[in-house]
Amino acid sequence: RFGFTVFWVRFQGFFQSCHVVGGWQQQTRRRAGKHRDLAREDGTTRGTSVAMMCGVFIGSGRLLVACAEAWLESGQGIQGIVSDCPEVSAWSNAKGITRIPTSEDQAAWLSREPFDYLFSVVNHAITSPDILALPRRRAINYHDSPLPRYAGFNATAWAIIDGQTQHAVTWHEMSADVDSGAILLQLPIEISEDDTSFS
Repeated sequence: RFGFTVFWVRFQGFFQSCHVVGGWQQQTRRRAGKHRDLAREDGTTRGTSVAMMCGVFIGSGRLLVACAEAWLESGQGIQGIVSDCPEVSAWSNAKGITRIPTSEDQAAWLSREPFDYLFSVVNHAITSPDILALPRRRAINYHDSPLPRYAGFNATAWAIIDGQTQHAVTWHEMSADVDSGAILLQLPIEISEDDTSFS
């Protein structure tokens, strides 16, 4: 569908291509499976030689949860989550992953330990430059539009209002200017006549 289902397929494909856009070598399924029991979900390891990436997630909703699940399933670790969302809070508690609300000092908290990627998913706040500078590899944002078109909020609603028959989801590098970083992956989505911004 226009929203979550199609996005989820695209997101799984995005992780498969991270070794291209992020510059790190993807582990084979066999090797990842061999060492999966050695990897903790908080990003630490117990004697494994697998080069596991460590990520931080900022945002809200079931999309963030789905993305974080995919990240863990790919054999990577999560250092922490920044979110006020009850659904994200419940999930992080169940997984034993540390979370802080957005009202806390995010830069100080995230600076405690190095991490490789910052993923912003359904994040309605502007992320400050000092936080964007923290990941060792990239800060990456999900946006539900074919950037540079429909930057900003309510992109799917505006596309439907404008009578568009095709939309897109975009993963792009985060920069000081909102929704303007280099596009890493963009895949089209067909809009059906009965689609809404919530379908």
